[in-house]
Amino acid sequence: KEWWAKRIDELGGKMRILEKDFKALDPNFSPKEALATMITNNLDLDAEPVVVHGALYPDNIQLARDRDGKTSGMTVMGGDRSHIGVRGEMVDWLISASAESPAHQQAIIDEFITLHPDEKDKRGLAMHVLYRSIMEASWFQKSKPEAYNNLIKISYDIMNGNGVWTGVNSPLANVT
Repeated sequence: KEWWAKRIDELGGKMRILEKDFKALDPNFSPKEALATMITNNLDLDAEPVVVHGALYPDNIQLARDRDGKTSGMTVMGGDRSHIGVRGEMVDWLISASAESPAHQQAIIDEFITLHPDEKDKRGLAMHVLYRSIMEASWFQKSKPEAYNNLIKISYDIMNGNGVWTGVNSPLANVT
């Protein structure tokens, strides 16, 4: 919850850079307001914690022994994603990395929702895909304009609750 509250300013800065492209989709759209509403409506999201993808870099996994020297196990070291997170965080990078192929991107989203049909999982996915898409859009802006435009569109759709994202932008209290 605290992490997301801090992201409003971070993502807001990115939104200023991307605003003209959101406005090209919808001149009446207010990206910074939509982002703040999206985050506020999902701050209390209580998704089941799971280990997220980045924890499994081979160099980050080490055999470890407890202090007694007899019990061994695995220790996950470092990495920006070596922590417990929500299911949506496991695939957010894959979805944004598929920006050059909207069909593949949509297949990943559809499969995730098929495997995790719970509304809270869908909201968790929406939050993480939104974050990753906004943060990575500028990487594609000049070199891959089609991928860039796709990330703008998916971000817009999430913040507006369009298509598969229906309801993710409404207050969490409405989720049963």
